Amino acid sequence: MHINILLTAEEAAMNIPEMIMTILITIGIGKFSEYQSPKYYELETVNGNVYSVKVEKNHKYACPLHCKADHYHNVILTDDDIDYSNGSYVLMGLGSDDVYINSYEVAEYVKVDLNKGKKRTELKTLNVQTYLP
Repeated sequence: MHINILLTAEEAAMNIPEMIMTILITIGIGKFSEYQSPKYYELETVNGNVYSVKVEKNHKYACPLHCKADHYHNVILTDDDIDYSNGSYVLMGLGSDDVYINSYEVAEYVKVDLNKGKKRTELKTLNVQTYLP
């Protein structure tokens, strides 16, 4: 049995709009996913403290201020005055001239791309016989 997969010029011309739509939909999904994905920032306050934070669109959870885990802390993003009484990380004014993390003015911040520069660490081989009696 032989299957002919070559298309005539007319058949190929009929498939072009479908291919274009498929490409546009794929690009649109990728851009939407990029827009919705969390953004990571390193912030340095004027007093020298450094904060690693994760900002998500329409996110209502934030790490508590007493969180000591070594990770990017979830923050509540706001443009209003910060309410410090809730005991959570709050980031105010991101993208403007005056940025605050909790009650501290941010001197400098940088967006971090976790996908770039991420290197796998090689596992060290271990000679088991060294530890056996």
